[in-house]
Amino acid sequence: MQNLKREKDRLSLENDSLREVNTIPDRKMMEMAEEIKQNGIQIEINNKRIRQIDKILKIKMKEEEKWKRKYLMHAADQECSGLIEKMKIQFLWIKENLRTRCATEEV
Repeated sequence: MQNLKREKDRLSLENDSLREVNTIPDRKMMEMAEEIKQNGIQIEINNKRIRQIDKILKIKMKEEEKWKRKYLMHAADQECSGLIEKMKIQFLWIKENLRTRCATEEV
């Protein structure tokens, strides 16, 4: 019976000692768990901002594409206007040459 009481006391002391030793890792685990939780929250905040940026970029790319198309259309219009002017000049030149030829042939 005495032996059982000593073993019980020894085991109780060992348990107390183990609990005391466990308090440091427990505290560290709690700190790590809190850090992991905070990191998870920050990841979600970052992901939300990334989605917002993606939406903004998508809109800006559409606007840029629209302006590029508008610029290209304007450039094409300018080029066509230039070609039309050249054609008008050529037509007037041909017309004048024909008049001159006709006038010289009649003489």
